[in-house]
Amino acid sequence: MMQWTMKDRRGVTVIELLVVVLIVSILAAIAQPKLSDIIVKARAADAISDMQVVRLAVYNYQTDQQAWPSDVNRGIIPRDSMRTFPAASTSSRTTTPWTSTIGADRPS
Repeated sequence: MMQWTMKDRRGVTVIELLVVVLIVSILAAIAQPKLSDIIVKARAADAISDMQVVRLAVYNYQTDQQAWPSDVNRGIIPRDSMRTFPAASTSSRTTTPWTSTIGADRPS
């Protein structure tokens, strides 16, 4: 009977390859939910930043014009912007129950 030594062995067995694939897939399954949470938090932070920029722009308008911008189509979301909002935040008429809070913290 012939004995195999490590010198005679070449390449990788199928079992070793399957074990590596299994380990990589387990690590990917563990990392995927955390990555999704990070992406959601980054998008939320980006949206908050955008809202702060708009808020500052409105305050700058009020400072320059001595009047607040007029409300045009309050609560109406342009059809082009519908894809940026979650489906639960809009109704079939593309209106929202949001109220204007701009200037609520400043006396008029």
